[in-house]
Amino acid sequence: MFQLLCCFKSRHYAQAWGLESNVDSSRTGLITALISKCDCCCTDVQTFIHFLNIVTHMTAGLYTVNIMKAANGSSDVVLKFPKYSIYEQLILLQLRVINLYYCLITDHRQQSACSFSRFSPLSPVRKALPVNTNSAASWEQRITAISTFAGIDIKMSRNTSFLQSSSLIHFADSLKGGYFNYM
Repeated sequence: MFQLLCCFKSRHYAQAWGLESNVDSSRTGLITALISKCDCCCTDVQTFIHFLNIVTHMTAGLYTVNIMKAANGSSDVVLKFPKYSIYEQLILLQLRVINLYYCLITDHRQQSACSFSRFSPLSPVRKALPVNTNSAASWEQRITAISTFAGIDIKMSRNTSFLQSSSLIHFADSLKGGYFNYM
């Protein structure tokens, strides 16, 4: 499917990909199914990447079709995008991936800071970056800290923690090991 999308772009072949239908559910059904598959059922990183690329290209094709319909129409009102929140779901999934990588990087920095602070038990770095033995709990604390990073009380309507995606939880340990070996 990914190879087909690479050869036959959804913005050029919108009818073939089902993006020109007048029924929103038929236009967004495949996209929604692939987002759900990415979020819940992927067991392989490469498959996750392919599904995410397919969803991104098809969503861009859907936007293009809607914009072209609005441009061809005589009304000044831009067509509304489908009521299904596929755009929100796609952005949320990508924010969860970013959150996973941020957690991996900061976890590595904390462990590096702890290895340097072993020489001096009174190191200010050790006091600033306490390390918990439970990695899931430390990731949850870090995610909470990220959500209040700006210092203002922003209530997020969606949880961007990668811990909310069973696929990303499945990948977290292997990505963490790969990242630590790389560094």
